[in-house]
Amino acid sequence: GCRAGSVWGTAWHGVFENKFNGGNSESAHAQTLLNDRFPSRAGDQAQVVFHTAAAVTSPAVQGRVTVTLSQLRGLPDVAAVFSPFDAGGGSQISRDGHIAYGIVQFDKTTQDLPKASIQTVIDKANANTAAGFDIQLGGSPITKVQKFAFGAAEGVGILAAIIILLLAFGSAI
Repeated sequence: GCRAGSVWGTAWHGVFENKFNGGNSESAHAQTLLNDRFPSRAGDQAQVVFHTAAAVTSPAVQGRVTVTLSQLRGLPDVAAVFSPFDAGGGSQISRDGHIAYGIVQFDKTTQDLPKASIQTVIDKANANTAAGFDIQLGGSPITKVQKFAFGAAEGVGILAAIIILLLAFGSAI
């Protein structure tokens, strides 16, 4: 039945791939259109989030955000960088004025991006972290490089969740 067909399909065609730009699917057509007509928007994005003690719009902080983001422009595989201070970037600043984010537009999708290019963006951005000026990065390209750090707090949380499940459902692991 279905299981035999799946095994046969894998044996015949090799390993399944999770790429949007392969084959003749709607996703492949959309990716081709982006590559042809909007090459600067064809890749994936990462966010550079700034959490600041002073208001993000204060001249000193705005200058630091601008410098940080300008250091990311022109890096390998970076197509564009969008600042929260660009025209139309106001939605990238939190209501309380202490969190803002910039957008790094890569020229490739995450699966095609070299890890070295992503790591360079991470390293350049993190080099600007200082007291009262915290920087975090997110997005699918970043998760390709950064692994989840399992610490003591997560271990306690998982243990608590197991105990709760055992008490609530009376099941064994």
